[in-house]
Amino acid sequence: RPVWATFADELMRQNVPQTEEMIPEAVKTNIIQQEWKTSKNADVPQDIREMLKVIRRNEVRLEGIAIERDLLLEMPIWLHKKADKRTRRLMNSAASRCLRERHGVRTVADAVSAETILGSHDHRQSNRCSCKDCEWTWNEYNCPMPHACAKRAKNLLDLLPPKWDPRCSQPFDKTSPTPENPNREAGTPISKEFRIKDSLANTIRIFGNTQPNRRSPP
Repeated sequence: RPVWATFADELMRQNVPQTEEMIPEAVKTNIIQQEWKTSKNADVPQDIREMLKVIRRNEVRLEGIAIERDLLLEMPIWLHKKADKRTRRLMNSAASRCLRERHGVRTVADAVSAETILGSHDHRQSNRCSCKDCEWTWNEYNCPMPHACAKRAKNLLDLLPPKWDPRCSQPFDKTSPTPENPNREAGTPISKEFRIKDSLANTIRIFGNTQPNRRSPP
């Protein structure tokens, strides 16, 4: 990544309107991949102000017919651009702070890993649970509330639309009948030529629609 882009990210992260000051600086990593605002005042270099104008004028957004699961996992979980707006309310709870500061949760992949405790067969819905996953979380992250943190990770993931949720079936997954759904019709995964892979930069589009496409192709 160009050095100038790293500097630009830092300047945008440090210069935010008053409405965004409650967002921890460490959370703000990419203004295109996340939902937060930066200032356009004189404290920001002219080049960056012009870049922000271009982004707004040309409706730059993340979009794609089918995005490889590896890329979905790379997206930042905090203020995820495609998440429901309610995700902002979850930013500063005790569990959210613990996920960031102790668990080091930054990406969707980190959140998926953090929520796995909830699927453990011997897990109890309590921060006093002594299952092996909770014990490991206590020891590894010095986390005082493993269940609450896992639940908060799930809350954040549940606010993603299916198209951007790596836990959901994606267009490139081959479908077939299952014991739970024997009448399900077998399907062919979407053609490779329509898949977005290799880099999240390949999801960036310009002249986007006013309403983003949150639906996956059938």
